[in-house]
Amino acid sequence: MLKSRPSDEQARLYRDEAGYQFWVQVLARGGNLSTLGKRILSAAERGAIRERQDDAKMDARLKRFYSDSLEEQMSAQEEIIAVHGHYIVPKLVEALGERREDEQARSRDRAPLAPRRGGRPRPAPVPQGPEPLLARTRASASATSATGALSRSS
Repeated sequence: MLKSRPSDEQARLYRDEAGYQFWVQVLARGGNLSTLGKRILSAAERGAIRERQDDAKMDARLKRFYSDSLEEQMSAQEEIIAVHGHYIVPKLVEALGERREDEQARSRDRAPLAPRRGGRPRPAPVPQGPEPLLARTRASASATSATGALSRSS
């Protein structure tokens, strides 16, 4: 039996279980049934938004996304896409930044050992000032515009 005023979570479950076609028929009938249907669908949307934005659930799925198990990663990825969508982007960017910082720190820790592995020290990188970068940018831009001019003329 349906409650006439279900919680947002319960309404979301009603909506998901009944399916699209059922709700189209309920709304098409009009009257009190249509009013009840609108109320339930409105509550369901509030519940869905609340779940999409739930920080604890996002954190748990991100943790699973970075697990060592490929199956766990794939499952978490599907859930992240299906449930959270664009709401997870800020947390994902933050997590990727933390992982990058961790990798850079590990790389810096290993850097003093690098010359000893190869037997001789690595040469210092050649500094590139703004002039070579500017020249490469201009060359790339002129090549791109020339290619575009050729394709437009044919």
